[in-house]
Amino acid sequence: MKQSLKMLSGAVVAVVAISGSAVPAFAQSGTTAEAKAAAQAAKCTTLTAKIDDHITKINAVIAKQTAIYDKHDAKVEALLTKAKTAGADTTKAEADLQTWEGQTAAIKSARNQVISDLSALKNLQCTDQKDQYKQGLANAKAQLQYIGTLQNNKKAYFTSTIKPDLQAIRDQLKKQ
Repeated sequence: MKQSLKMLSGAVVAVVAISGSAVPAFAQSGTTAEAKAAAQAAKCTTLTAKIDDHITKINAVIAKQTAIYDKHDAKVEALLTKAKTAGADTTKAEADLQTWEGQTAAIKSARNQVISDLSALKNLQCTDQKDQYKQGLANAKAQLQYIGTLQNNKKAYFTSTIKPDLQAIRDQLKKQ
């Protein structure tokens, strides 16, 4: 009987030990799930903040370039008005400026598209659509590079076409 009692008490101790260790293991897996959820939420917040920073930087660049272009356009308009008043021929310059304005509109449109794409990405990265999110970031980066190319083309167009037109108008005004 003593031996049976020892075996029974040993079994009880074993059951208590097993059940006691099972509770913390269960609690640990719950904690792990909570930790993963917290890490995912932190990552989501970080990525959203990064996208907001990109959008803010793009908007700052747009504002800066818009101010530069507006100042430049005002000077060109003043020169054209002065030339028209003096009777100088401004048709070539005006036609070239239409192309210039078309390039500016294309750049503005591309910028607005990048901003709207980045804003849409903020919603994707917090869900399970990670592949779409990564593809969207790659597309936005490619679009920004394309915008850079458009801006370089616009600058080259100004240097090679509009600037000589404006110089020709100035020369006509000096002759008069």
